[in-house]
Amino acid sequence: MVCSLIPLIGVMRQAVMFAFINKNKINNNAEISMKRMFFAHYRGNRTGWLPGLFNRLTRWGLNSVYSHTELVVCDEVPVNKKGIGYSSDLMGVRSKEIYFDAVKWDFNEVVHQEDAVMRFDAAIKQHVKYDYLGLLYHSFPVLARLLLGFRFLAKRTAKRKYCTEAVYDYYFDSKDGWRFDPANFREMSIHIEKEHGYF
Repeated sequence: MVCSLIPLIGVMRQAVMFAFINKNKINNNAEISMKRMFFAHYRGNRTGWLPGLFNRLTRWGLNSVYSHTELVVCDEVPVNKKGIGYSSDLMGVRSKEIYFDAVKWDFNEVVHQEDAVMRFDAAIKQHVKYDYLGLLYHSFPVLARLLLGFRFLAKRTAKRKYCTEAVYDYYFDSKDGWRFDPANFREMSIHIEKEHGYF
């Protein structure tokens, strides 16, 4: 158990260091620099029986209150406000305007990275699809390994992304997002916020 956590701890340290290095990064685009960026963590249920069931099963499998992750660009903390959400849902990597109900979302502010938006835009143009198997690996690891094999699931590629994987990879310009799920990504986000005081 301890050995399996060592790679994840290392990746989390790299993410915190990335945040520290880029905290005071100057953005030359005046309009973009006015925007703020957040990791948003979903703890509600979407409308419709299938999306709602998906949220419930994900939370149950992760033993967490969170089932989804977004990268949000907004003028201010998007509590009960609209913002542009970047993530991956059942239809694949996408961006869209979302109303962030305070009852259903929690936020952690991070330094604005315009490169992250550009990476998301590129993935959208490439029609990157949703990584069902990756989320299955995190939510139901025993079942996933029995059905599909650990080596197959652990070998991630850029062809598919689930929500947290997309947010991590495109924000940090990394390929380690497959190590995270909505639960431990929220924990890492809180750590970054406490370490570097974005609010």
